Amino acid sequence: MSFGLEDVVATIRHRSDFSSRLCLAPMELRVEDDWIGRLLALWEGRRKGARLPSRADFDSVELMAMSRGRSHIVDTTADQPTGYFFRLWGSTVSLDRGADYTKVRLGGMPHTTMRDAAIEDYADVVATGVPAYQLVCHVQGFMPYSYARLLLPLASNGRQVDQVLVSINERDIPELMPAQPDQTFGEPNLRLVRDRH
Repeated sequence: MSFGLEDVVATIRHRSDFSSRLCLAPMELRVEDDWIGRLLALWEGRRKGARLPSRADFDSVELMAMSRGRSHIVDTTADQPTGYFFRLWGSTVSLDRGADYTKVRLGGMPHTTMRDAAIEDYADVVATGVPAYQLVCHVQGFMPYSYARLLLPLASNGRQVDQVLVSINERDIPELMPAQPDQTFGEPNLRLVRDRH
């Protein structure tokens, strides 16, 4: 079965801000995201049959060397996704001029569409226990921000997700760029649109 772009783009809008995500199978990792692919292979290698790996299954030095400050660890033990918080925030992520969101809850993130998209996406990974690979474009306050993102579920008991390893590769996302100069990012072929006024 093949999917067209119109089947896999999710968008959230709030006034002039929006977040568009092209959701792909992890096996469809783009060449530009090769280091994320190595992280996925490492995660797969730490699985024990159907059991998910835990944070303790990873060597911190190896993880940090591989991601070079482009990964977050999200604690997902709260009852509601708005209560999930960043246990560790990637030190080289350029969002908000490199602000540190360590210990910030998802519900407290300042960017409405980016926050709402993250809440949806992280909650999906927690509920399913399945990795997610996404190409993402956000526009917040007329400032574009784009990246590839890999979400890897972690479970201390091997079953119930209690953390998500989020890896960000900041780059242009041609798949979500406007075809015409006067179009908005992600506008054509949308599957899910929510207005938040």
